[in-house]
Amino acid sequence: MEYSKTLHQLLAYLAMPILSKNRAIGNIVEDSRAVNSEDLFIALASNNKQANNHIASAMVKNPSCIMVDSSIETASFSNNIPIIPVANLAIKLEKITNFFYENPSKKIKLIGITGTNGKTSTSWFIADILQKLASKCGILGTLGTGFINDITPTSHTTLAHTVLQRQLANWNQQAVNYATLEVSSHGLIQNRVSGLLFDTVVFTNLTRDHLDYHKTMENYAQVKSRLFSDYSYKNAIVSLDSNYSNLILNSCDKSANVLTFSLENHKADIFAKIIDITSQGFVLQLHTPWGTNKFKLPLLGKFNIENIVAAISAVGVQGYPLTAICKTIANIATVPGRMEIVNHNNLPKVIVDYAHTPDAIENLLSALKLHNYNNITCVFGCGGDRDRGKRKYMLQAVLKHTTNVIITTDNPRTESIDQIITDMLQDVTNDSKQTIHIVKDRRAAIKQAIETTNKNDLVTVVGKGHEAYQQIGTKLLKFNDLNEINSICNKLRAIKT
Repeated sequence: MEYSKTLHQLLAYLAMPILSKNRAIGNIVEDSRAVNSEDLFIALASNNKQANNHIASAMVKNPSCIMVDSSIETASFSNNIPIIPVANLAIKLEKITNFFYENPSKKIKLIGITGTNGKTSTSWFIADILQKLASKCGILGTLGTGFINDITPTSHTTLAHTVLQRQLANWNQQAVNYATLEVSSHGLIQNRVSGLLFDTVVFTNLTRDHLDYHKTMENYAQVKSRLFSDYSYKNAIVSLDSNYSNLILNSCDKSANVLTFSLENHKADIFAKIIDITSQGFVLQLHTPWGTNKFKLPLLGKFNIENIVAAISAVGVQGYPLTAICKTIANIATVPGRMEIVNHNNLPKVIVDYAHTPDAIENLLSALKLHNYNNITCVFGCGGDRDRGKRKYMLQAVLKHTTNVIITTDNPRTESIDQIITDMLQDVTNDSKQTIHIVKDRRAAIKQAIETTNKNDLVTVVGKGHEAYQQIGTKLLKFNDLNEINSICNKLRAIKT
């Protein structure tokens, strides 16, 4: 989509001196690699060298103009592209983008979801329910940007601020009613969602993750709570089944409509009771401010009950009838790479899941036992250049619920694979080591798991979910767990026949 603003209009809005020559601005970009002609490039950087490198890279693309923080000493560049110093540029960026894109979050009902686990599934379920209720809902998160059945992969859970604003503005022009936005802790601390107005904010849970970045759980929790303390919203949906629920509730805007949900506390505003557990999912009784409804959930795992209840709650506050909402659940869309089931005749069932924290792995594997899967082989690894402290706890969670474990690579990035595995094996007993196999090549590990598991038992391939690549060193290598599983199974079936 095209936008029409001029540099003079923007400078006047910011109450800054007007340059002699006016210039058209076509977009606002903060990534020098993505700059096009007529773009305003925002050179955010923490030091002079970094800023000037970004500016030099952008200059090659011939942007309309460049803004840089006034604290930065810029080098001399030979072309005529103006470089405009702006005091506190990072803070003023939300003001710049809201002016240019005309406050896009005011014109769409934006639903923000935060938490360690469940953000992607809850976001997906909200979008799917709304779409089934004839309301178009965009998705912004881990899976990418777009709509159910039309997602374009992106690099971050929460996109850069300028990219978010531009996407919301595009959806405004396409008459999109709603958008779900996964709000990561990195996104909050790096101001990627600054200036956005939310209709509804949702808290799913908080467990160990990203401590390489936040250092302590207390810091991590405080960052997450900012979505509820620092932003504008009408509704807040908060899980009571978390050790951090009180922090979030105490952070909520007193003027907002705050609703709690729970699978454990019947005093919650929205309470889900499990009536029956089947091999295909659950039968649930849901008690809400909008009535009571009994329905079937065709998904495995207690955590998926939590996700679906969070989604129903977020849609319920929009005024849709509870009966209509619950009717959509019978055909709820499977979330790519989340408890995704692969079936091939005469081979074990395989489940692909993105679980990459101790809590997520615990929830996944205990859920499978709940549905009477008792002999489980798990293929998993730990990401490199990330929180080393969680690695041993991830393996402990796997050992607690599985018969066999194959340790392999996840995304080792630039870290030594041997070091990652050593960290995982800390505190493992000799008895537990008897069930552990190490196969560093992920493709070979998946193949070994499928070949050595009885056809009536289960293989879980954990950690990467929907991802279409594996990062080894600085290279992104094409690799998708689901595709690899299907390829291996097709070859094994061909051999058997």
